[in-house]
Amino acid sequence: MKGAPIRLTPNEFKLLSTLMAYAGRVMSKDQLQQALHGMDEGISPNAIEVHIHNLRKKTGGTLIQNIRGVGYIIEK
Repeated sequence: MKGAPIRLTPNEFKLLSTLMAYAGRVMSKDQLQQALHGMDEGISPNAIEVHIHNLRKKTGGTLIQNIRGVGYIIEK
């Protein structure tokens, strides 16, 4: 339902907040992983993809765009 609140995990919220703070700029997976987990090397490289997938399902699928081979963006 449009305008209804959605439930986000802490990581999803942090990822969405980061993408919104840099709206109009492409963020690489490395940059997003750094925003989520700092320098923690033990995080799976696919973690960002899983969070993005979940965010797209929760937000209707069109908010976050993938720039193939570069990263993710939320348009201004």
